[in-house]
Amino acid sequence: MLKLLAVSFGLLGMLWLAVLTGQLTGNLSPSAPVGLYIRAEREQARYVTFCLRADHSGLPFYSRLCSPDIPDGQRIIKQITNRHEDGSLTVTGKVPGSIDSSLIGRIQPDQVRGYWRHWHL
Repeated sequence: MLKLLAVSFGLLGMLWLAVLTGQLTGNLSPSAPVGLYIRAEREQARYVTFCLRADHSGLPFYSRLCSPDIPDGQRIIKQITNRHEDGSLTVTGKVPGSIDSSLIGRIQPDQVRGYWRHWHL
């Protein structure tokens, strides 16, 4: 029993370290698959975390999400559906009304905070 407990705490510690070092993130929002995401190279990533731009400041959700005014705010995670030659991305959410490219336009490279792949257990 103690050995199982030690292994469990060890695994939790490793997961926490991965989060602290930016190698792992999570999502609970329905607009992208719920679960854990592992950092990926830009070309292999299927998901991206990003912040809003200053020109989005009039949108009702601006004040609670990552933006130039709130750099430590909650980052948005969405699926990458198109990569453009200028480095911008088209992103799509899974539910109607998602904060995605249909609402805020292409994601520019300076908005990106991380590239990810979904971790399937």
